[in-house]
Amino acid sequence: MTSPQDNFSETPAPSDRSRAHVSSPHAGATPRVQPGGEQGAHRALVLPASVTAAIYLIFGLITVFVQEPTLGTLKILTGGFLLALGLAQVFTAQKIRFFDAAAGQSLTSAGLVLAGAAVLLLLIAHSEFMFIVIVALALGIASILKILLGMRTKHILDLGKDWQLEGLIMTISAVALVVIGEIGDKAILGTLGGGAIIAGVFLLIGAITLRGNRTKAPNTTDN
Repeated sequence: MTSPQDNFSETPAPSDRSRAHVSSPHAGATPRVQPGGEQGAHRALVLPASVTAAIYLIFGLITVFVQEPTLGTLKILTGGFLLALGLAQVFTAQKIRFFDAAAGQSLTSAGLVLAGAAVLLLLIAHSEFMFIVIVALALGIASILKILLGMRTKHILDLGKDWQLEGLIMTISAVALVVIGEIGDKAILGTLGGGAIIAGVFLLIGAITLRGNRTKAPNTTDN
């Protein structure tokens, strides 16, 4: 005959159950992509990646045909480029924030830096020196944020590696702008345009890859 004490010992204490239940979700690493899945994040990034690549490529191609730029031309072209690029970052942030809130915050910060620099160019860039300082700082800060974001997401998002390359290329462009900026307006525009074309090509390839993966995804799940 079993005693009440034996029956009580065979039943786990409620406190033990609750502790086991609470601790179990923390057994593994916390995912950086929120509920919705990596595939959903990939689909959401196809259009933003395409738009950003188009902005880079359009600006880069325009710089090829501008042979004798003035400071006013530099301010208008570069200001428009930085503003468009900043809005593209914010657009990308809106698409990704439901899957990765931290990524959305980083992209929003980069976009605000670029958009703010576009405004400063029109307001206070009355010399080539001020132009170079504003553009180099804005591109440098935004590009470093993009590199860090790519490093954090490259294992869960296909576009993470492209963000790293984009950030690295534009960081190099920002540094080169400071080094060769004294040569003249054509050198300034050529440096920015060359970096934009290279970054745009990589992002375009990434966007095409994302689109291909999105098209193949339903067939993969059916099998």
